Amino acid sequence: MEKVSIVVPVYNAGNYLEQAVRSLLKQSYKNREIILVDDGSKDSSAKIMQHFANVYGIKCIFQENQGVGAARNAGISAASGRYVTFMDSDDKVDSDFIQSYMDVIHEAPYAVAGGYCVSFNGGPLKEKVITKERLKIMKAPSACFRLFDVDWLKENNLFFGNYKIGEDLNLSGKAQLLYPEYSLTTKATYHYFVRPGSLVGTSDDSQFELLDAVADLEDFAKAKDLFEQNEAELEYMVISHVLMAAMKRAAEGNVLDKALTLIPNFVYKIHPKWYENPYIEIYADEAEKLYLQAVQKNDEVGMRAYAENHW
Repeated sequence: MEKVSIVVPVYNAGNYLEQAVRSLLKQSYKNREIILVDDGSKDSSAKIMQHFANVYGIKCIFQENQGVGAARNAGISAASGRYVTFMDSDDKVDSDFIQSYMDVIHEAPYAVAGGYCVSFNGGPLKEKVITKERLKIMKAPSACFRLFDVDWLKENNLFFGNYKIGEDLNLSGKAQLLYPEYSLTTKATYHYFVRPGSLVGTSDDSQFELLDAVADLEDFAKAKDLFEQNEAELEYMVISHVLMAAMKRAAEGNVLDKALTLIPNFVYKIHPKWYENPYIEIYADEAEKLYLQAVQKNDEVGMRAYAENHW
């Protein structure tokens, strides 16, 4: 039974951290270690972490604020397990979270959760299903939905970049480019909560760091001679996560005026004919298709209507 390390970056998560850690302590898979990485919290997080370290022997790391990517990288470096996965400090998981990965991990260097439950701003949980085909175009790139072989990550120099948004997409995209034959679980065991005041609602320009993360991923694909055979998938990833999702985040974060120019210009620069992508017809719903037509026509009214609509 191989050990699994679960890395949890922590930043001002005092209101939720105990629930998150206790869900990890209840895992049916017992050969696991929990690594909490405090990234310069200013609330009660460090005190809660110390309690779990004293009572349960949980490994704790304390560092100055460097961002979630650096916190996760510190966790990878400290991991003693053969495999590593990640969890956000305000989420929780079911008791078979790790076991569901271990049931399939031997098929490939990394496994992916087949689904997750999401709640926006305290609303009801909705189950999201991930299939192999949808995953191919990075519809759900969160590292929290993946289990990685630690040595494989290190051998391929796969670590998180220092982006406030986009670090998951960057790493998961590189992993998928290098090894597309991942294993897929069948259960939705991860509970992801989007809360008021979370990163989704940030009102500064740091959310545009997603563009840097995407550009780096595409440069990686070209450097590894993996761009041409994956161009359609990478392009739709840009359409989905930058042109669509990032525009909604910009509206929630009160930076929509800047995004209406910055985001389309970025997409046209790296994929001049993005509107011809074959996955648009397959995966975009009617509201998304109308929005993409508005982008193509530079119709600001249509773009705003989509961006300001609720998720």
